[in-house]
Amino acid sequence: MWARILQLIIKSGILVFVLVAVGLVALGNVINALINWDWLVYFFKIFLSLINLIWFLPIPTIITLVSYSFTILIAYWTFKAVILASDWFIK
Repeated sequence: MWARILQLIIKSGILVFVLVAVGLVALGNVINALINWDWLVYFFKIFLSLINLIWFLPIPTIITLVSYSFTILIAYWTFKAVILASDWFIK
């Protein structure tokens, strides 16, 4: 009996995996057909020009600036989460 149940679970799992994989492929094809990817080229051109602007700085300075920006983002989203949680508990 347990063998049949396990076999049913395995077959169901394989079926779900195949359905999800086919669905992801279809979703990827739809997204690829709908989105104009030219903006991505322009984004990376702008990104490369920004990198060239700061590339004269030494690597430790660049790493420090990036870490400061991450610290500011973490502080900002922590502040937003605290406000959201406090609003939820107060109401």
